[in-house]
Amino acid sequence: MALAHSIISINSNLVLTREIGKTTNARELLQTHQDILDHPQLGREVRFLVSLDSMVEGLITAEDMASCVPLQQKIMAKCGVCRIAMVAPDDLAFGLSRMFKSYMESTGHLYGIFDSLDESLAWLNVTEEEAAEIRRQLQEPPDTSPSSD
Repeated sequence: MALAHSIISINSNLVLTREIGKTTNARELLQTHQDILDHPQLGREVRFLVSLDSMVEGLITAEDMASCVPLQQKIMAKCGVCRIAMVAPDDLAFGLSRMFKSYMESTGHLYGIFDSLDESLAWLNVTEEEAAEIRRQLQEPPDTSPSSD
């Protein structure tokens, strides 16, 4: 799976992440988030929009998801509570997102799972300018090269 991420706003700590292709390991997504959180200009209480619009297959196991809890706890210790909105436009992505959320609830982060982009943007309290940039990036074909910001 390729994970593409971009910082939408340094000032308001808003990050867009897209899952592209086959989801093979939950730790890939969380490690990408840790890499973003290590970014020197991002502060506490980061907001993530995770778009699953380009995911074609979910090969994640319950064990994979459970193994992500310690990394999420590390992110909590460093960054405080993060808001993570997962946009899952189809049944497979929505089901995997709900399963992932159930494993992560003990970490204290706030997870929202939505089937529409508009709902997720409202839940994250994005500005009109941020929403326009997110929509612009989501209209572009997914980049299948490794993550970059």
